[in-house]
Amino acid sequence: MTMYKRPTKTKLIEELIHGEKSYTELKNKLGISDPVLQGHLKDLRRFGWIDKDEHGSYILTDKGRVALAEAEEMKSLQETYDVISGLTTLDRTTLDEGLRLLLHETDKIMAISALSPHYFRNYETWNLCHLKAIHAVDFISKARVSLGLDPPLESKEHGKHIHEELRAVEAEFMTPDPHNPSVMDIDVNRFDAPFLMRQVERTMEVASQLQDIFKGSEPVKRFVELLFRAYLDPLRELTRKLAAQNEKPLSQAQEPSPSPTDEGPASAAPPHSS
Repeated sequence: MTMYKRPTKTKLIEELIHGEKSYTELKNKLGISDPVLQGHLKDLRRFGWIDKDEHGSYILTDKGRVALAEAEEMKSLQETYDVISGLTTLDRTTLDEGLRLLLHETDKIMAISALSPHYFRNYETWNLCHLKAIHAVDFISKARVSLGLDPPLESKEHGKHIHEELRAVEAEFMTPDPHNPSVMDIDVNRFDAPFLMRQVERTMEVASQLQDIFKGSEPVKRFVELLFRAYLDPLRELTRKLAAQNEKPLSQAQEPSPSPTDEGPASAAPPHSS
């Protein structure tokens, strides 16, 4: 289930970005009937994108924020192709170095979120961070492949390239074992929320530096803006939340159910449309 091409659900989510809203406030803002609004709200709660606070008002969840960012990403799909094609006119050596460093730093976000003990304990926001990092890596990788800087995604050469990159990322995290200094190992216990947040901020700095290197280049500006809007900004918001509070693991009852493939609700509910 995605938010893309579901304008009413997208508008509902957008209304909750800056704070909670009551049922009446949402109805007045969107100007839709009770059956339609109730059906959409029921769907969004079932998907885990919104919830109710202790006062009965509707609030946006982390999953809802990610879904909204991904909808923006999908709307920007054609823009992505246009942006990448525009990069072909730039100095390839400098662009290769800049995109390689950017991909490397984004790979580290993905590695930290996956290696952290929080991830294996099924902490929801850690999982969302990991998923968003995977999407960001994929976005940058597609740009490099489209520019001929890396082998095609489906090729064996690309698989080997990815393996080498992940080994390089792991090597950066290696530190001496305090009990046996001659042994290098990864202490995953240091992969806490502040550590992840610093890596996200580091990646944002690298992206901004790429834009500075090609100052005046509209394609690079658009590429970096899209990277921030669809991937890095949502990641920063998620990691800030992680750093500010301790989350509880999802219970079995809270685990998301399989996503429906259409706009209509899975259970009996008033019919509605976007």
